[in-house]
Amino acid sequence: MAILKAADPHPQTFAQSFLGPDNPKELRLIAISSLSGAATIDGTSGALGNAHDSALLAALRSWSDAVLVTASTAAKESYVAPTSLEEDAQQRIQRGQLPHPHLVVLSNSLQFDLPRAGKVIALSPWQAHQQWQQRREQLIAEGHEVLSYRGSIANAIRTLHHVGIRRICCEGGPWLYTQLSQADCIDKLYFSLAPVVCTPVQHPLFLGGDGHTQQQHMRLEAGRNTEDGLLFLRYSTKS
Repeated sequence: MAILKAADPHPQTFAQSFLGPDNPKELRLIAISSLSGAATIDGTSGALGNAHDSALLAALRSWSDAVLVTASTAAKESYVAPTSLEEDAQQRIQRGQLPHPHLVVLSNSLQFDLPRAGKVIALSPWQAHQQWQQRREQLIAEGHEVLSYRGSIANAIRTLHHVGIRRICCEGGPWLYTQLSQADCIDKLYFSLAPVVCTPVQHPLFLGGDGHTQQQHMRLEAGRNTEDGLLFLRYSTKS
């Protein structure tokens, strides 16, 4: 059976069918890049996608308990609070979820300003110094929730699981993608490949480094392409 097929011309229909098998505890990473490996054009990823890409992002958010993103990416992309259509909200309630997914903002310092994001869950490595503690109390006083963890990014994901956030849609950026890959935390990768070469590559999808190269082998589950040449690939890390 051919894995690569033409995408349904209706973006929402395509997105729902491309989500794949459901799993109540899964970290799904969604990413897009150019053929040359650039994750952004002029600082944001929106110019690389199309209506199908936007629909897939919305479908993954609707599936999730929370959208996970770094503070820097949330600021650059002008994040707003994730919402669901009324029909999707009802389906979420029937699955035992809240009507709308949380927005989880990963920040080392807790120093971020997202005026359009509403109440967020700030996720940060625990720190003893006074500035971090004061910022934590300030965020809580403003109505946000602050979750702290110790150690690796894997412990950050375990912290989310501990508070009932089990369906996680990770939207970046490259630093977080790299950390999750190295910690073997990715269950599904929804990768969109835009038919464009842009140089120089200022922001690659995954970050480089001087250390030992780690490999995470993935299995291709499905592939779709749209008429404008955008390629959608769904990978699983499970055999």
